[in-house]
Amino acid sequence: MGINSQGRLARNEEIIALYLEGLPQDEIASQVGLTQGRISQILNQDVHREILEQGQRDQIRLLPKANKRLASLLDSEDEKVALGAVQTVHRNTGITPAHTQSVFINNLLAVGQGSDPAFLRELGQILRAKHSLPGPSQEGEVVDVEPVSD
Repeated sequence: MGINSQGRLARNEEIIALYLEGLPQDEIASQVGLTQGRISQILNQDVHREILEQGQRDQIRLLPKANKRLASLLDSEDEKVALGAVQTVHRNTGITPAHTQSVFINNLLAVGQGSDPAFLRELGQILRAKHSLPGPSQEGEVVDVEPVSD
């Protein structure tokens, strides 16, 4: 049994809202009871693409404010808040996939090593080497790390 046009419109609005919130298409599909392929088709329809593009433009206008808030969270004394902000930065910059980063940070917190400064320094060195990120030298200045091949 199919849904009527009002029901379809409401469903498509929900799909667009979830997509603009950052949910992957497979998660949206699971929530609304469709396949990922159908979600992709709906999002690629001209009328929906226009809505998505406007929503993305609106979100881009908020980036300076969001980045300022995120920067303050990185300095939080609460380890979970700070690590959550780090996770957000990594996900937003594409350093690591969102799911992998999430699992990794949750595992750090679960084993209790998330608050050990020596462990976090070592972890930072590993991530900088793996992703060719700049890091502190022995003298404290920032240096570039040579890329590491897998």
